[in-house]
Amino acid sequence: MSRLKRREPFGKAGLTVAILALVFAVAGGAWAAAGLNGKQKTEVKKIAKQFAGKRGSAGPQGPVGLSGPAGAKGDTGARGSDGSPGANGTFSSGPLPSGQTLTGVWAVSGPDGHPLAQISFPIKVTPAPTTLIQFEPGANYGLIAEDSGAHLYPFIPSTPEEIEEVEEAWEEACPGAASAPAAASGFLCVYLDSVGGTSGPLIANTLSDVASQSGVLIPMQLSGSGDLYVKGSWAVTAQ
Repeated sequence: MSRLKRREPFGKAGLTVAILALVFAVAGGAWAAAGLNGKQKTEVKKIAKQFAGKRGSAGPQGPVGLSGPAGAKGDTGARGSDGSPGANGTFSSGPLPSGQTLTGVWAVSGPDGHPLAQISFPIKVTPAPTTLIQFEPGANYGLIAEDSGAHLYPFIPSTPEEIEEVEEAWEEACPGAASAPAAASGFLCVYLDSVGGTSGPLIANTLSDVASQSGVLIPMQLSGSGDLYVKGSWAVTAQ
């Protein structure tokens, strides 16, 4: 300091500026430049740049801070409007949907007699279908069950042309077979797969029946010797 006092190369004001410049470079200049005029501030910054060190490299990243507290739960939104009712499924409590088909198998056996082949629908078929019964295995004609009895569907033919009409009508209403039962809309088609003896559907006014919405009982005739039976398949399609 004695040397600085003797020489004072910048004068007292210059010395003050130089000292403040060093302080500015080391400790930061926000307060060090207080009380200086504009020219002196410029000199301080200029000198400070000469003595200021280079900027160091970035330090390692600090740990992640703690999560903030959860926000308050929002108010419950207004209830949305109810959607429209969906269509009934195939096995709902309602009737079989229009155009849908149910299929199954049936069989009767025993001694000579008139057993009833039972066909029960798992769900209602509305309206009750028209019952058609294949006359014998593989036949392309059959019977229609009515309250007054059973006869060939749709009528009893008397000419070759009418026989063709009967066969076409049957195939249109019952386009399947015992191995692949099918039925047109509004029909229950009962197919015969095989028989034992001379068994088959019974044509008798007192035993004929028509299908209800839940199913049908079909009279059969078991006759002959040996194992007597009649078995087959069925299909019903809702109208």
